Amino acid sequence: MGFFLTNLHRQQALFYLCDNDITKDYEKVLFEISVDPNKSYCYIISFNNFLNEEKILFTLGPIFRLVNIQQQDYGKILTWIIRMELSNDKHSRSKILFENIKYQYNIKQMNFLSLGKISRKMNQFDYAEKFYQRLLKELPYDHSNIVDCYYSLEIIIDEKGDYESSSQWHEKSIEIKKQT
Repeated sequence: MGFFLTNLHRQQALFYLCDNDITKDYEKVLFEISVDPNKSYCYIISFNNFLNEEKILFTLGPIFRLVNIQQQDYGKILTWIIRMELSNDKHSRSKILFENIKYQYNIKQMNFLSLGKISRKMNQFDYAEKFYQRLLKELPYDHSNIVDCYYSLEIIIDEKGDYESSSQWHEKSIEIKKQT
């Protein structure tokens, strides 16, 4: 499971955003998120030599409703401001859509493996490959999902027409399956 860490104070977020080390080839984006204080998230206070930072930690998976997007000028720095709200039960259309996707693709839990599966079934092979490659980097070698990752990569590479690489992924999946 992954996490989404946010800064509670706008000025601190802008301080990091305006850092000159950030490549000029990228657009700067600030997310403003409205959250119901009764919803579950983790409030974190971090003390370091430079700043006392207050952060909010979300697990990946919550659905945010887009409120608006606008560009704002902070001196020499143009920044996209994306305003979002953490969805709640009132936003049942999002919840229904999410549940429908889980049902349609026979998914019990949303994670990188299931996102890879959905991407693969939607013929979004590059995205699917990235999800599986990330899992291979993050999971221990003996994890139960490793074989599924290799097998899925075999299918994706085969669909892309690279049959030689596909057979290599197939061999890896068989090798690991024998070891477990």
